[in-house]
Amino acid sequence: MESRSGRRRPALLFGAAALASAAQGAYGVFAGLDPSAGLLAVGLPWAGLAFYAVAAALAARRPDSAWVPRAAASAAAVHATLLMELLIDRRFCAGCVGVAVFGGAAAAAVALGRRETGGSVAAAVALGAVVGSLSPVDAVDGVATRWLWPSRILARAPEFVDRAALAGCEHGSGVRVLIYEKDCKG
Repeated sequence: MESRSGRRRPALLFGAAALASAAQGAYGVFAGLDPSAGLLAVGLPWAGLAFYAVAAALAARRPDSAWVPRAAASAAAVHATLLMELLIDRRFCAGCVGVAVFGGAAAAAVALGRRETGGSVAAAVALGAVVGSLSPVDAVDGVATRWLWPSRILARAPEFVDRAALAGCEHGSGVRVLIYEKDCKG
């Protein structure tokens, strides 16, 4: 039989992941995001806060619920995807890694506490890593940003591109193509 502290561990770790997500979201708001950050970079910490807060509450109030291992496997898959993509792109995000550590620890605590879910969590990590090798986050971020936050695309243009050339077009067209050569600076 599992100890009482062992039954609380997933709830505490899910709660820590929620706090880490909130800290990452607050940092983005108060410190300002990188101009190349898209819609997912802005919204993902807040979605993580909501997900982990619900998972923490569920794990605390109903630790035997079938939804706790599902939340653990979901967290494991998502973080494996994000971390694999960060590794492939050679980027480092301290906030992403921090949330992944707590989310992964919560998933491991659930898997250790419920032996029958260990395989599901391990499979979620493996499949998440495979999916992450395809860089889905950047692809989804680009599409979501173009559809829902098109002005953010202009912020992604390199510094040497004339902002006045980007801003206006006398034709009133819905689509505008600008081509520039990086080395030419013209």
